[in-house]
Amino acid sequence: VVALSVGFAVWIFTFTYSVLWKSFPFAERWYSVQITPDGTDRAARPSIDAYTYQQLLAHKRLADHLGAFDYRVAVLSEGEATTSLRAAAISPRLFAATGVAPQLGRMFQESDGQAEAAPVAILSDDSWQNYFAADPAIIGKTVRIDAKPVQIVGVMPKSFFGFQDFEVWVPLHIPHLAQPGHSTMKVSPMIALGRDQSVDSVLNEMKTAVAQVNR
Repeated sequence: VVALSVGFAVWIFTFTYSVLWKSFPFAERWYSVQITPDGTDRAARPSIDAYTYQQLLAHKRLADHLGAFDYRVAVLSEGEATTSLRAAAISPRLFAATGVAPQLGRMFQESDGQAEAAPVAILSDDSWQNYFAADPAIIGKTVRIDAKPVQIVGVMPKSFFGFQDFEVWVPLHIPHLAQPGHSTMKVSPMIALGRDQSVDSVLNEMKTAVAQVNR
């Protein structure tokens, strides 16, 4: 009983450390961005609406906006069967900034994030194993995701854990929005600070952009 208890405790510690505490292979001084009108009611997952994110990009001078990602559910169709996958639409630059190379294929390119780009996707190792039988020739194949043909361009390593245990990634597309109410999309932006930049100065810059949105 003692041996089993100790073994279970060690397993719990190892799992918790690897998921919650172990540092991700990201660059230093990354920050997630969350903005609310009055600065309160912070959500568990930092996020802002797509229009505000668009305005932050338009008025940026200090922070280096690495990009953003959006949680969603993707429906994979294989013949008569459909499967719901945990998916993320992510900026190609933010995905590349994790510094983890795919085990097969390539990362997203900046051109993949353009509105007119052909739909592409990157699979997790679990998705590749479970839904495609670890097909070594998966790169370049077309599958149906959300009832649309999508080309698989990469498979991430089994150890990759980018922001959450997603099963598939697609490039983030945000059309130009003329007004705040034109989209209900919420995104989780990430910024990086230069060596001589302070968080306070960047926050003041973002507050100015948000004030313009509120007006």
